[in-house]
Amino acid sequence: MLRLNLSDTDLETLSEALDDPSIDERAKRKLLAIRMHALNVPHAAIARTLNITDDTVTNYLKLYESKGLDGLLENRFFQPTSKVAPFFDAIKKSLAEEPVASAKEGAARIKKLTQIEVRISAFSGW
Repeated sequence: MLRLNLSDTDLETLSEALDDPSIDERAKRKLLAIRMHALNVPHAAIARTLNITDDTVTNYLKLYESKGLDGLLENRFFQPTSKVAPFFDAIKKSLAEEPVASAKEGAARIKKLTQIEVRISAFSGW
């Protein structure tokens, strides 16, 4: 079983990170796992408490051991971005200067500005 030996400084850094409101919930779960490990809480109890698997607890410990706090805080989740994202400011400006009357007209304007076709689909579930 992997066992981390955390210094008082490490524990203080973990505590400060847990109190930081800018850190997202996924990262805080990792921090809590490390903190609980430092308090000698069994891995199975950590996993049950945080609603993760024992293997995930071990992965968090390995990540902390190899990359430290920065590794735990790194957002490693795929976050797709829109192809029109680089054009948002131009689109907003165009729509503010000359509003459109329909979604179809808005999609046509976006295509004209970006050369990207935006598909409009009506929600028919209601």
